[in-house]
Amino acid sequence: MGGGEGSSSHSQDSCQMCEQKGHTGIECSWAYSRCKLTPCNGVRKIVIAKTEANYGRRFLRCQQPDCSGFQCLDDALGSVGSQSTQLSRHGGCFGCGEANH
Repeated sequence: MGGGEGSSSHSQDSCQMCEQKGHTGIECSWAYSRCKLTPCNGVRKIVIAKTEANYGRRFLRCQQPDCSGFQCLDDALGSVGSQSTQLSRHGGCFGCGEANH
């Protein structure tokens, strides 16, 4: 329990939200990222598909009821590419790149 011998390094942890390495679910910037649709100021959350065609696949969906903001998490991760690793090391947000939250 105390991080002794045999415990995993924080950098090797896999996030329960986005399944990426280097952070845990409580630190995941994708979990509540800013909606990318203009002029929406909503927040996207990670949802897991339960349909047969996409079962278990993760998506980002805006929480605003009048917004259609929706993106596959795989696509969001790909659009940020190696930038997400760099941002996470410097405290920037995975979703928007800003460092003030």
